[in-house]
Amino acid sequence: LVALAVVGLVFAVSRPLRRLADAVEQIGQGRLDTELAEEGPVELRAGARALNSALASLRTAEAQATALAEERLDDPILGQRAPGTLGMSLQSAVSRLTESLNERENFERRLSHQARHDSLTRLANRGATLEHLEQAMQRSAKHHRPLAVMFIDIDDFKSVNDIHGHRAGDLMLSTIARRIVTAVRTSDLAGRLGGDEFVVIAEDVPNEQQALELGQRLLDEIAQPMTIDGTTHHPSVSIGVALAEGPFDPDEVLRDADLAVYRAKAEGKRRIDVCDDRLRREVEERAAVEHDLRAALDADQLVLHFQPTVEAETRTIRTVEALVRWQHPQRGLIQPVGFVPIAERSDLILDLDRWVVRSAAQQLAAWADHPLMADVSIAVNISARHLSHGVLAAEVADVLQATGARADRLIVELTETALFDDVTVAAAELQLLRDLGVRVALDDFGTGYMSVTQLRSLGFDSLKIDRSFVAEMSSSQNFPLIKLMVDIGHILGVEVIAEGIETEGQAALLTSLGSDHLQGFYFARPTSAAEVEAAVTLAHVSDNLPPSIRPADEPSPEPTGRGATVSR
Repeated sequence: LVALAVVGLVFAVSRPLRRLADAVEQIGQGRLDTELAEEGPVELRAGARALNSALASLRTAEAQATALAEERLDDPILGQRAPGTLGMSLQSAVSRLTESLNERENFERRLSHQARHDSLTRLANRGATLEHLEQAMQRSAKHHRPLAVMFIDIDDFKSVNDIHGHRAGDLMLSTIARRIVTAVRTSDLAGRLGGDEFVVIAEDVPNEQQALELGQRLLDEIAQPMTIDGTTHHPSVSIGVALAEGPFDPDEVLRDADLAVYRAKAEGKRRIDVCDDRLRREVEERAAVEHDLRAALDADQLVLHFQPTVEAETRTIRTVEALVRWQHPQRGLIQPVGFVPIAERSDLILDLDRWVVRSAAQQLAAWADHPLMADVSIAVNISARHLSHGVLAAEVADVLQATGARADRLIVELTETALFDDVTVAAAELQLLRDLGVRVALDDFGTGYMSVTQLRSLGFDSLKIDRSFVAEMSSSQNFPLIKLMVDIGHILGVEVIAEGIETEGQAALLTSLGSDHLQGFYFARPTSAAEVEAAVTLAHVSDNLPPSIRPADEPSPEPTGRGATVSR
């Protein structure tokens, strides 16, 4: 009996123990899904129960590790906590890793947002705007729903930066951006292309009238006064609209809107213009003129005419202004208003400026041997674009050296607008020109925003009062204004020239106000170098300048948007 009891005890212990050993071996091989049978004596059952609990903890840890590896941070398994030190360590690792992954996701979201949004205004940036436009065009073509692209350009924004500083400019940009978002529909996209240029892409705009209504809301909202650093501003914008439906090229639609905003600015600013076939034809015509003008520079089709400036007291010629004309083989003599504004829209104006400077210097060199013309100076007009490139003085120096012209007989005329494009660059270029011996004149004085302090710092040799003031000098407002401009010039120690003189009365009055020199059709229209030489010779012989030099083929100047003639 004892033997049987021993054998029974051995079987009761050995079998569960063997199964337990097999299970432990499987666990050792990584099979954590093994389930231990809780059988046999009390001690074995307790051991199996403990191992099953440990296995459950390991399975939880394995599941948590898998969820973390797969970045399933919302998996409920990560909320379970295994018992003991291992569980605490795992839970701490889960928390740290979850926090790290959340930070990385937030950082990636911020990067993605920054990659598609303008940092100053928080609007869609150029890349995101163009991408949205392309997608909107595809939807328009698919569903036959028209859309409107609105190009928004802030009027006179540069003067805000120049006068009030870039901080004020940035605050104005961000404020206008918020106003754009307020004015448009929630379905519209507002983006900033760069600088002071914004775009609104409005889908489902069935006709021009609805586009104009949206544009008017933008104009009205943006025009509300804003106070920046204690200064109240009254911003305005010009808006160009392009309507499109179907498979159009997004770049062409944006170009059409840009063309429309350019025309809106030319017609007075603070308005809306819609691109149409007439505008597109004008663009094509301008492109043709630009193409022909490039050829004209190489084909020797340009000529210089000269308009004398006379001393106010003696009426003798001391200076002539060089004015370019285009002798077109088919269209005849083209005045500058017919091609200079087109050249100014591209770098072609740089080549035109260079041609004028070189031709003027060649004429100075030719006159150097003329006994009556050697002391006559030539003034040339230089564009804002050329001045901003920072190479003008170096180019003038090369021309003077190549032609042998006297530097003190060359006068460079610049407008206030040209100087405001970059005052720092302008000041440096003007100083370099003066170092060469070239004189510098401020053209169209009174039409810009230049302060007396800036006038003094830039060191002009002469100021030219704009013809628009002379034309209305009988006005009770303009008369004292002209007197003030003359006095400012003399206080600064520079000569004052009044342009646009068309009557003896104007000449006499401006002389009495202290103007040093006079220029205008009353004395002479632009004419050839030979005609100028003849006039100077006649004046020398008769000791009296004739009242005018008026070639029959020289029409009256055409006005530009600034109330002056294009006089390059």
